[in-house]
Amino acid sequence: MNKRAEISQHQGVTTEHPPGENEGDLTLNTLSEFTRVILIGNVGPEATEKMIDEGRKEMGMCDLPTGDIDAIEMFYGVNEWSFDE
Repeated sequence: MNKRAEISQHQGVTTEHPPGENEGDLTLNTLSEFTRVILIGNVGPEATEKMIDEGRKEMGMCDLPTGDIDAIEMFYGVNEWSFDE
C-alpha cells in the first residue's frame, strides 16, 4: 500500500474518490508530489517551493495550481503521520 493510501485509510478517507478531487486533481497531485520529492532530495523543501513559486511568476501564472501538498508539508509533515496507534 502506498503512503497516500495509508494516510487516507488512517484518516478514514477512501482512496477511490477522495473528497473534492476528480481524476485531473489526482493526476496533478501525483505528478506534483513526484516532482517535489525529486527536488527535495536535491535542494531541500524550502528551495523547492521557492523554485516552484518563481516558475509560476516567470510564466505570469501566480495562481497556477501545483498540487494539494507543498514540499514543506511533505518534508516536515511526515513526522506527524504515525500508523502505530
